[in-house]
Parts: sequence; C-alpha cells; structure tokens
Amino acid sequence: MVHEVVVAAELPALHIEAEGTAPIRNVEIVVDGNVCKRYEMDKKDVVLDHPAASVKAGVHYIYARLQQSDGNAAWGSPMWIVVQE
Repeated sequence: MVHEVVVAAELPALHIEAEGTAPIRNVEIVVDGNVCKRYEMDKKDVVLDHPAASVKAGVHYIYARLQQSDGNAAWGSPMWIVVQE
C-alpha cells in the first residue's frame, strides 16, 4: 500500500460529493481522530465545501465520513498532512 504525505502550511480545504442509497443524515470532518465539524442534512445527494483549517505544526490526518438515515455509513481514506511552521 502506498501512502502519500502532503506538506502544507495548513490543513487543506475539502470538496465533498456523495450520493447515498438512503438520505444522508450528516457529514463529519475528522482531524486526528476528533470530529472538528459536523454538517447536518437530510438529502440523498450532498455537495459541500469545508474550508482550510489552521492547526499546530506536526503530522495530522483528515478525512470525511457520513451517516445515512438507515444507519449505513461511508468514509473517505485519510489524507496525511505535515504542517510546517
């Protein structure tokens, strides 16, 4: 498995597009294992933009996950970011 690490001054903005098999209840942005933002909704197709975020220097990971109204979930692969001062 190949892992790519991105070096940046901040966490990147995310553009998320998802189509559920049932209405999507929420989309969460997870940074280093913690939910940093939760978007609530109730629709089958979702398009949203999450802004770039400043964090302390170091190695971080970020990904999006969603929960459908029927209890099913989906998530993206994490992006590893090295934030420099």
